[in-house]
Amino acid sequence: MLAKILPDLDFLRLYRAEGLWCFDRHDLGLERELFVGGMTELIDAVIAEKPFPVPNPVLLFGGEFNPSTRLTLIWKESRAQEDGEWNRYHCREMDKDGWLGPCLLRFFPEAPQYLHFEIYDAEDPFSVRLVQWLSNKEIGSLAAAALNQK
Repeated sequence: MLAKILPDLDFLRLYRAEGLWCFDRHDLGLERELFVGGMTELIDAVIAEKPFPVPNPVLLFGGEFNPSTRLTLIWKESRAQEDGEWNRYHCREMDKDGWLGPCLLRFFPEAPQYLHFEIYDAEDPFSVRLVQWLSNKEIGSLAAAALNQK
């Protein structure tokens, strides 16, 4: 019953390409989706403040607050571009802005006012237990797929 109380979360296994953080989500038709427009720098800042190395980063995120997430992106503006809608967010904890591209709308029906997130290491025992616990929820197969993608 506890799983019904907590809001849904999603996971992305992050990796570097062309000097930027990116991810794959084959179930959503996304491959080598780059974090641009300040988001790679934001991810770097979050990882740099960790007291331990994060060689296999996993981004845990959702549109509603969850105790597993400690950082918040606050929506600031949208801009229509040739390739779709881009949304600018501000992370108050890191005092940084970044843009999320049209693929945001593959995860949400519209750009959420708040995106709550955290970055964990896929090899960290806590992260593995968290994913195992969440695997009892509907997103379990997505979480497992995100962790297994390289």
